[in-house]
Amino acid sequence: MKFLPIAVLTASFLISLAVFVLCGTDKFCAKRGFRRIPEKIFFILSVLGGALGLCFGMIAFHHKTSHWTFRLCAVLFGIIWLIMLIAMLLYFGGFLWQ
Repeated sequence: MKFLPIAVLTASFLISLAVFVLCGTDKFCAKRGFRRIPEKIFFILSVLGGALGLCFGMIAFHHKTSHWTFRLCAVLFGIIWLIMLIAMLLYFGGFLWQ
């Protein structure tokens, strides 16, 4: 049980990194006229822990910034994940700073 917060933090970081890379890839594809990544992929990955990567990807690549659904979901899911991670660290992760 001690490693649950570390596992969740690691998974969230890796998913966020993947979403960030997908934002850059999708922006590249949009500029070149290639096939795009479906929006539902971004929504699913942000729910699974990649919301912070979506937020940073939107800022860094100016990706989907005109879509209000992306802005809302990225911020909303990002806040929910931050609250969950902080709560989990406080509940399970007291050993990290003892």
